[in-house]
Parts: sequence; C-alpha cells; structure tokens
Amino acid sequence: MSGADVDKEHVEIQYRIQAMLHHLAAETIENSETTAYSFGPFHTVVANTTCNRCSLMVPSLQTGRAVCQETGWCEACTSVPPYM
Repeated sequence: MSGADVDKEHVEIQYRIQAMLHHLAAETIENSETTAYSFGPFHTVVANTTCNRCSLMVPSLQTGRAVCQETGWCEACTSVPPYM
C-alpha cells in the first residue's frame, strides 16, 4: 500500500466517523431520560483518584465530583451511553 492509499483510506474513515456523529448525538439525547443502565450509589471523592473508564482525574470540571461505587466511573462517563 502506498502512502497515498493510506492517506485516502484515513480520510475516508474520518469522513464516515463525521457522518455518524450527528446520529450518535441524536440517539444520546433521545434516550437520555430512559436509559437501561443505572449507576450508583455515588460517593463524593475527597482525594484525587482516576475514573475506571476514561482515566481522567476525579474531581475535575470534566468528570464531576463523584464516582459510582460499583463501577468506579465518574459522573461524566455515567451520563453517556456505554457504547460510546
């Protein structure tokens, strides 16, 4: 495979991803109130820790101040569908 073929394939994949994003966003908003997944109970984090899903530091503006006791996921990760 030449460099041009690799670049063309990369651009094509990026185009497909961009085309799907609005569908994923719409589905997320549509299903935000009726989710099959329930998380909790949550506990407020006192010392810095990391989320088990995104590996970001908790607490922070991106992750929130609490972590699910069962999964170790931050508030941000529990608010989006698991398939994303």
